[in-house]
Amino acid sequence: MPIRRMLEGGAFEPKAAALLIEAFDAVVAELDLRSNADREKAAKIVVRLALGQRSLEAAKIRDQAIIEVRKETGTRHRRPF
Repeated sequence: MPIRRMLEGGAFEPKAAALLIEAFDAVVAELDLRSNADREKAAKIVVRLALGQRSLEAAKIRDQAIIEVRKETGTRHRRPF
């Protein structure tokens, strides 16, 4: 999983890393990201958004990341229900 590799350096405490993984998983599921390239972009966006926040909220990061991933990848589809 791309996000785990990015978090290995220890820039985030374990609790914060867990929140970022939660946000990343939600983005991947919501947008049905299947390619490694799209997942990598999503992981980078989630980490970048987290670095810009004082307190981490998985839902806020998820929502912002979904918007940005859609812009960067042109992804419009949502997870099938």
